[in-house]
Amino acid sequence: MDLKREFAEVKRERKKNYGIAVSKCNIFILS
Repeated sequence: MDLKREFAEVKRERKKNYGIAVSKCNIFILS
């Protein structure tokens, strides 16, 4: 198991989820 790669994937996943959350917030604020 490659820990560094695992960690990078977790970070990328979080970034994606964060982006989705931010866009949902923006839609909520704008509407």
